Amino acid sequence: MSCSIEKQVVVALHGSASNGAQWQRIADHFSGTEAFLTPDLPGYGAGDSAGHQDATRRLAPLCKMIRNIGRPVHLVGHSFGGTCAIRIAQEIPNLISSLSVYEPIVISSTVATEYGFQNPLEEVGNRMRRQSPFEAMQNFCAFWGLPQPKVYSDVLLAKMQQAILSDFDTGTEISRDLNNRHYRGPVRLMHGTKSPPVVSAMASTVQSAMPQAERIEFKGLDHFGPFAAPSRVIPRMVSIREVALA
Repeated sequence: MSCSIEKQVVVALHGSASNGAQWQRIADHFSGTEAFLTPDLPGYGAGDSAGHQDATRRLAPLCKMIRNIGRPVHLVGHSFGGTCAIRIAQEIPNLISSLSVYEPIVISSTVATEYGFQNPLEEVGNRMRRQSPFEAMQNFCAFWGLPQPKVYSDVLLAKMQQAILSDFDTGTEISRDLNNRHYRGPVRLMHGTKSPPVVSAMASTVQSAMPQAERIEFKGLDHFGPFAAPSRVIPRMVSIREVALA
């Protein structure tokens, strides 16, 4: 059985190397909700830096924002934003009425152990730590099929490199703790068939920690499916199956 989240507040979290404007570009697809909030993740706001913080401290401003709303919200996340959304749901489960994530990132040996290959994202992160800012961004963009970076200032590229490396650290911590923290509300776990093969393995790892998750596969879509084909993806994000809470 599905229930609409109309008249609910939706909070959408962006992925690495992006900001809240990524979701605002498709905000009209969320027009049926009471409010649509798209905060910048810590580390991506103007003058903001994630620094060396554990996941709980890094995500504390977002948890505070949700607490200040005063009632449960529907939480949405893409890529690393999906990873953060999972952790937030585990941190404040009573304030998350439902959760929809598209290709959340899992950086752990669990993926390699259970699915028979090394998680290539770990190698991407390791290479980025050894590379110049420009090379690091080339590496990151190539993995996800993004256009190669244009000629940005060294300062901007270095800031982006550090933000992404902080995302790898935060994502690794969240991945390690997946099975030690719990969220028992409704979950939709989505991915595209044109994404790198590791994406499906990462989704399976998340599903093992959240067995109530309804898994949805979008044929022909890649890692950026919500933004390339919002008319296909967003309706599935905002209508979520009801589950009996354990």
